[in-house]
Amino acid sequence: ELKLALQYDPSSSFLSLELADLYATTGRWRNALQEAEDDVTRHPDDLAARKLLGRLYLRLLTAERGQQAPEGVQERAIKQFEQVLERDANDISSYLILAQLYRAAGQNAKAETTLKKAIAMQPDSAEASTNLALLYVDLGQYRAAIDLLKKVANDKADSQVWNTLAYAYEQIQNFKEASTAYSRALESDPDNVSFRKGLGQALLLSKQYDEALAQFQVLIEANPRDVESFLRLSQVYRAQQKYDLARQSLGKASELAPDNLDIQYNLAVLAETEGKMPEAIGIIQKILDSTAKGDSSPYSPQEKANRAIFLEKLGFLNRDAGNFAGAESAFRQMLALGKDSA
Repeated sequence: ELKLALQYDPSSSFLSLELADLYATTGRWRNALQEAEDDVTRHPDDLAARKLLGRLYLRLLTAERGQQAPEGVQERAIKQFEQVLERDANDISSYLILAQLYRAAGQNAKAETTLKKAIAMQPDSAEASTNLALLYVDLGQYRAAIDLLKKVANDKADSQVWNTLAYAYEQIQNFKEASTAYSRALESDPDNVSFRKGLGQALLLSKQYDEALAQFQVLIEANPRDVESFLRLSQVYRAQQKYDLARQSLGKASELAPDNLDIQYNLAVLAETEGKMPEAIGIIQKILDSTAKGDSSPYSPQEKANRAIFLEKLGFLNRDAGNFAGAESAFRQMLALGKDSA
């Protein structure tokens, strides 16, 4: 129908944009880009056409569609939005999209400058501040991210603002403030499992054990096969010195995921906490034996990192048990793993 309409009105920008949008909605990305690019060529001053084209580029660059974007799309997308802003320097939404495109292209300095311009024009823009904070998080500048988000984290802020703030607090190990931010995120989105898990973990790490317990119990009630929540529940019980309950929770987690190394490691830590050193040493040694490879099969970087953790733990356990030869053997094996482990 749209193609038929265009036959009668071939110069219509509106019809071209509708057709391009329809192509995009049905996954025909190359057709969508071609239609939008042709429309921009015919109407170079049509900002609506340029914005649609830019959004199509952005969808191609950021959506997880299981296929690569056509070559050169990134540069073309950036160029379109730079030209939009040349024609309308007060268009906040275009600043935000251009900043996302700069981030996708790894041009972080330009992304920062663009977002700062948007914030200067609209200081109360939660979206601009959140995007700049996310950029700072990517760059590891967590305190700068926190300072920005605190300005827009209020009763009107959406859950993602609070979630990003919580994450930034976690990175500087301020778990008490992280738990407060997760609580606010959960108020806005009470069914969000990720927020609740984040809250439970932050409460655990800030030693608010009863509150953490309540969160993990809610998660397990909602999903009795939630391995991670059983594991965290055991850590809460261990911190409260309720060792029998901690062992029960680890047992349930182990039934659900018998090969999970994190669960096995926590079983060893629990045994160590209870003073059962031979049991703890046996668990760690069993993990190392079961994950060992022959000389012909090299360890992946992740396997090396895991092995270093287990060997270090084995060394400390043997040392604390007075078995210094066993401790030396464990630490010596770390040398072969190289880099930070060595």
